[in-house]
Amino acid sequence: MDIRIYYNSLSNNGRGEECLQALKLRFPADNLIACDITKVDDIKKEIDSVPADDKVVICGGDGTLNRFINTYDPAGLKRDIWYYPIGSGNDFMNDLNKTVDDCPFVINDYINGKTYKFINNVGFGIDGYVCEEADRVRTLSKKKKINYTKIALRGFMGAYSPANAVVVVDGVRKEYKDVWLASAMKGRYCGGGMMLAPSQDRSDPNNTITVPIVHGHSKFKMLRRFSSVFKGTHEKYTDICDFFSAHEVEVTFDGPCALQIDGETVLGVYRYSASTSHRPDENSYFQNFQSEFPG
Repeated sequence: MDIRIYYNSLSNNGRGEECLQALKLRFPADNLIACDITKVDDIKKEIDSVPADDKVVICGGDGTLNRFINTYDPAGLKRDIWYYPIGSGNDFMNDLNKTVDDCPFVINDYINGKTYKFINNVGFGIDGYVCEEADRVRTLSKKKKINYTKIALRGFMGAYSPANAVVVVDGVRKEYKDVWLASAMKGRYCGGGMMLAPSQDRSDPNNTITVPIVHGHSKFKMLRRFSSVFKGTHEKYTDICDFFSAHEVEVTFDGPCALQIDGETVLGVYRYSASTSHRPDENSYFQNFQSEFPG
């Protein structure tokens, strides 16, 4: 097995070659193949040509990672990609609380996007928290009945911390603070009976989705109005609830959280996008990206 290091000679203010030497000390010299990534015209073609048994290490800073994920579709990756930081900032490594001693490490979990179809809804926020907590309870006792309402109440009482979010609805950008829920609804219901999108029509000839955004600083206010979700009367609370009818939505939280897809949990997600075709005969789908790299 050879170790293929694709390094950026321009990283760390042009000291990439110098920084590369530190990485060489971690691997046997006779198995090391170094290549300056700035001189590779087609990185996808280059990496696809590497034997499956060889290890591929990307060596550079945040800009190097950005170039990599925008040149090589992460969904097409069929091998582990390792990363060793030699940039001047290395925000990605710092955000993961990693040090040089932890490197190199596999980054596939942070760059792989996934595409799913959904039949009811997909959402960030307390609904994702409820599904995550329900999964945890199941691991402790398979016989214990899951009380989703009780879990949600615990969340509103402090177990769940709202996040700040950027929501782009059909190209229009909106910013929110203290977001408790940001979903894309093809149906009206989620969570086993909550009528989260009472005006949503699954048979709408325009094939739209409803995007409910629940936001607000007061936990007490959220608790008082929580029961209205089961009757679908929360639309009247315009101070904490916004509703949008859309064909496309993208939601980005300022920290990782649980995402739910028709009640199934995906952990550690920063962003998701959902869209429907304008033709009713095509299914809804969404993409979630577990992390974004700074440019």
